Amino acid sequence: MIRSSMVGLALVCVSSTAWGGDRFAAPTGQLGAGIAFTPEQRGRAHAELGFFHLSDAGHLNSFPTLLGVGFKVIPALELEALLPVGFLEYGGGSSSSEVAVAAGNLHLGLSYLSREGSMRLKIGGAVEFGPWTNDYETESAIAIVLGHPVGGGQDIGLWTPGVLSIVAPGRFEYGDAIVFGTDFALGVHIPDQGDTAVTVQLAPGLGVYVSDSALLGIRVPVTIAPTSFDEENDDAALVALEPYARLTLGKGFLNARFTMNVDEPYGFSFEENKFWGLHVGGGVTF
Repeated sequence: MIRSSMVGLALVCVSSTAWGGDRFAAPTGQLGAGIAFTPEQRGRAHAELGFFHLSDAGHLNSFPTLLGVGFKVIPALELEALLPVGFLEYGGGSSSSEVAVAAGNLHLGLSYLSREGSMRLKIGGAVEFGPWTNDYETESAIAIVLGHPVGGGQDIGLWTPGVLSIVAPGRFEYGDAIVFGTDFALGVHIPDQGDTAVTVQLAPGLGVYVSDSALLGIRVPVTIAPTSFDEENDDAALVALEPYARLTLGKGFLNARFTMNVDEPYGFSFEENKFWGLHVGGGVTF
């Protein structure tokens, strides 16, 4: 009986430290949720809907949405496509309302996937461009641009009309039941008119599996712009704070996060005319 109890306890301990072992503990599909290091998992599809509300003389509701799909061409390489879509509802009062919908820059990329023990790595390169964004009216452009502050100042290449971006995104994480992770990206952004900009993104964080299927965590997105589209804002840095949760459901997952901008120009989030973002999403694997 004692031996059986010890075996049972050992199995519990092993399982409790192996929850993140064969899959990424990423908070969203864009960052790697749904990718597993198993032969059964070949592809995934995911989506995330953001929300931001602003009321002053009138009102504005922004719903930046990101759609994504990935497919492993071989077990260590994933081909990925992302499409941002901006939905904007606005008006001068409660009885008047207008709507704008626009697609942002399409992301096409290839990522290398690696796992060594409790270490997992996703790193690659991508091009982000949407020639259709060059002809947007003001309202459509705003519908896309708002995805940038609502997302904590990250992924400017997805949410800026008229810009071709070459980016190198990735994610490094270590741990099983408790996971230390860092999302990162280097971007070169070439506008249709004007100077080229360079951005560096980092988002260190900590996630904890409170059960085999539930992951809770927090990350700190930081974007540094050594060169900017706006000469007056060179050397600008954007900082946000982002608690998140993710739930695995069979071959699918649900995720939620709240983006709180900390500093100028998008924060502090709860001050007048500043930005925050509530995001909910999910995905399936196949």
